[in-house]
Amino acid sequence: MNMNKFLNPKSIAVVGVSSNPAKIGAVIFLNIIKGGFNGDVYAVNPKHKEVLGHPCYPSLSALPEVVDVAVIATPAPTVPSILEEAKKKGIKHAVVISGGFGESGRKDLEEAFKKAAEGMHVIGPNCLGIYSAKSRFDTLFFPHYKLERPPYGDIAIISQSGGVGSAFLSLASKNGLGMHSFVSYGNAYNIDESDLIKAYGAMNEAKIILMYVEGVGDGRKFTSALTYAASKKPVIVLKAGKEGKAKKAATTHTGALAGDYLAYKAAFKKAGVLEAYSLEDMFDMAKIFNQPLPKGKRLGIITNGGGFGVMATDAAMKLGLEMPSLSKQTLDEIKGKIPEYVTPANPFDVVADADVSRYREVLRAMLKDPNIDMVLVNILFQPPAINSAVVEELTSFLGSKPIAVVVPGGEVEARLRQMLTMSGIPSYPYPEKGVQALYALYKYSKARGIAKG
Repeated sequence: MNMNKFLNPKSIAVVGVSSNPAKIGAVIFLNIIKGGFNGDVYAVNPKHKEVLGHPCYPSLSALPEVVDVAVIATPAPTVPSILEEAKKKGIKHAVVISGGFGESGRKDLEEAFKKAAEGMHVIGPNCLGIYSAKSRFDTLFFPHYKLERPPYGDIAIISQSGGVGSAFLSLASKNGLGMHSFVSYGNAYNIDESDLIKAYGAMNEAKIILMYVEGVGDGRKFTSALTYAASKKPVIVLKAGKEGKAKKAATTHTGALAGDYLAYKAAFKKAGVLEAYSLEDMFDMAKIFNQPLPKGKRLGIITNGGGFGVMATDAAMKLGLEMPSLSKQTLDEIKGKIPEYVTPANPFDVVADADVSRYREVLRAMLKDPNIDMVLVNILFQPPAINSAVVEELTSFLGSKPIAVVVPGGEVEARLRQMLTMSGIPSYPYPEKGVQALYALYKYSKARGIAKG
């Protein structure tokens, strides 16, 4: 399946646009109009000749052109006939936002939908649909002031749940993490999660795939798609609905079969994908994959707070990462560039009076150390010698070996973390999170046959 029409359409029709700006169809229409999309956008509703200051057409068949994508936000019983009309018009792609099908017990509407969608490419129903950061095609029915859209980047998100997906978009926007596109596929009666995974796996612009899944209909197809995509790029999956009542909730949410979690876990391992265990965990891992892949599991730690170095070391040992001694080459290079009261070691405590230049010298030497594969930099921002200039210094070292930065603290530190992330440096609020992210990068590198150990 080619996703280009969905992600980069030249023309769109929104069916179900209301004169009430609080209604879903109206929100979608306004988001597309005001969000920067520069193609043709048509409003469709037989009850109006004009909606929200724009001409309104009574039906898809009345449109002056065959649009690339029809977005449908009308009551469930009307959707099959609208899809049939779209086919007669020659429209081959549709996003159906409407809910009220199999997930609510209407198996008759589910079957009618599937029949009507034959011969088309249809995302949904019961979904948020699509957000493409590049084209600004946006079917999310959340106003921009309630859900800020993230900037363009290289992360693709596939989410069975619109709510979970939108939460990730909000996290990404808040932290300055770029998104390629987002697809909420809902009940997946026509295009399912496997189709989307395979399509993104083949897409050069999308460098990382994140997926939230509750259940799938075809396990073999799913495993095959995961295996293909994971051979091309990092795939991170968050599986929900694992046990008991959670499995039942997942079934009623989108009408999906939650299935046996152990079977999913085996599929993830076989395919070579990374499993996240929470939304935060997935977000933490996503940030680290803009770094080069490590060639081993030997970690170097730099800190201006001794306790944070100890915590990071504990986390590294727990995960099985190595903490090697620094090479003679590194010790010789550092000598004379740090005060006598600073002891060069791993973890390397540059002590509380360290300024930006001390961090620079130690990081430069550690990245060159043949004993070190990746580096975690802890920065307590409170000491007066440390300021935001550290962002520019750290950025200058990107590209040689993986770097993750930990900046613990509150609102002031959160702004520094955002600056780092926007500059391409993955940043975290706690040492354990930074170590876990680097470990995920190592695991992926090892699975690809790059890292040893």
